[in-house]
Amino acid sequence: MWYNLKVTVKQGVEIMQIMIEIPDHLANQLQLQPSQISQKVLELIVADNYRQGLIGAGEVHKMLNFSSRWETYKLLKDQKAYLPYTEEDLEEDVQAIRNLLGNK
Repeated sequence: MWYNLKVTVKQGVEIMQIMIEIPDHLANQLQLQPSQISQKVLELIVADNYRQGLIGAGEVHKMLNFSSRWETYKLLKDQKAYLPYTEEDLEEDVQAIRNLLGNK
């Protein structure tokens, strides 16, 4: 079974068309309509780009045409595309809070 997936990037006028092949038995197991498959593929691509640090949460929000940032955060959480937050980042945040509170 072939699905012709059309992905529209909201930030510009470019349209990318992707053709993927899904075996009939897998397509039947997924029980998704072609439009749903297109959205799922787009979500995977966007989440992967976020995970790699190529795009930010705001761009995810725009590309997927979400109505709230909570939808964006839910998708990223569901896709295990967490914010890059290191132990060093935590230490810097703790120090910034201490500075604000006057506890150096």
